[in-house]
Amino acid sequence: MVIFASTTVVIVVVAFAFLLEVAVTTFSIIVVTIFRVIEEQEKKKEALRIRELQQQLEELEKVKDKAAWYGRLGRAYRGGVASS
Repeated sequence: MVIFASTTVVIVVVAFAFLLEVAVTTFSIIVVTIFRVIEEQEKKKEALRIRELQQQLEELEKVKDKAAWYGRLGRAYRGGVASS
């Protein structure tokens, strides 16, 4: 009877240890997955911000080109007025 009881205790302890290991592994997988999702969201936000900044830069370059064109036009006009 003592052998049966000690065998039962060993089986219960091993089963509990196995279940505890499964629980810890599952928890670890969940935590890693959550951190990966958070990291992906941050990357998406960063990529979106980079695209927005690139669009703003393109718009500023267009404005700069227009300003340069108007500057050349003004100098040409003043040069034409001065020579007449």
